[in-house]
Amino acid sequence: MTSAVSIGITTYNRPEQLGLLLSALDRQVLPHDLESRIKVVLVDNSPDCTARNVAESYCHTGRFPLKYISEPLKGLSKARNAALATALPDSEFITFIDDDEVPTSSWLAALVGKLIESNAAAVVGPVQPIFEGVAPTWISGGQYFSKNLAVECGFVREGYTCNTALRASVLRKLNLWFDEAFDQTGGEDTMFFDALKKAGEQIAWAEDALVLEWIPKSRTNLSWMARRWYRTGGTEANLGRFRPLGVAGRTVNFLRGCVRVGIGALLLLLCAPWFWFRRGMVVRVLTMICRGAGLVSSAFGKQHQEYAHPAYH
Repeated sequence: MTSAVSIGITTYNRPEQLGLLLSALDRQVLPHDLESRIKVVLVDNSPDCTARNVAESYCHTGRFPLKYISEPLKGLSKARNAALATALPDSEFITFIDDDEVPTSSWLAALVGKLIESNAAAVVGPVQPIFEGVAPTWISGGQYFSKNLAVECGFVREGYTCNTALRASVLRKLNLWFDEAFDQTGGEDTMFFDALKKAGEQIAWAEDALVLEWIPKSRTNLSWMARRWYRTGGTEANLGRFRPLGVAGRTVNFLRGCVRVGIGALLLLLCAPWFWFRRGMVVRVLTMICRGAGLVSSAFGKQHQEYAHPAYH
């Protein structure tokens, strides 16, 4: 019988933060019937196996059994697919959490409970940032690193892998995996949940399954945010009804992108005199421009390789 509840973690050169995550897993408050079903599947995506020592230490002292897997070929989808391949055969539910996150003590019970209650194929929960130092007001006030989705009757229209639980039987039925075409660009989780929705499945919302995400100073600046918005424009290009590299897809994405860039540029000119007083408004306009540029770029077959840099994951 497939009854395990697997916690999938993919990690890349973050041994200290991984240790904090594993410690937080040990502090989970669980109902008795769930305690004995938990196992951790840890995929180390570093060719240097930087997580091996942390994994070996946890195997000796940790609360749950842990399976360590080395996936030296860098890629978000490769790493997550390695976790899925290990967990799918004997799991009823598979959760994912990122290595730079710390779950609250009720996280796992809330995710699994909501998945059972809703009978959905997947469930996601909120993510709130913990900033290194003091973040600029336009960053913290703009909620750019928070994940709180619009909920309708307990369900949401999209999902992400940084705080999710998946019903393994649905994944097996659909033969659903993460698309390795998005290994270096990111957006693989957006496409994964989009495929789940297109198959007629539902995604539930677990308000009590809160996760805290560490945000380093290197991300709390306009340059980093602009690159991220540009990348999300490229991801959006893959969500349309037409194939993104087909003639229709390229044309539609090019026009959509041009409209956003044009409107955004006009609004930016209008906002310029108030830049120092209404930075939040200007940033929202820049978001539109960057995402539009990502759409235009995708029409020419180009996307920002956000995860190609050796230091980034």
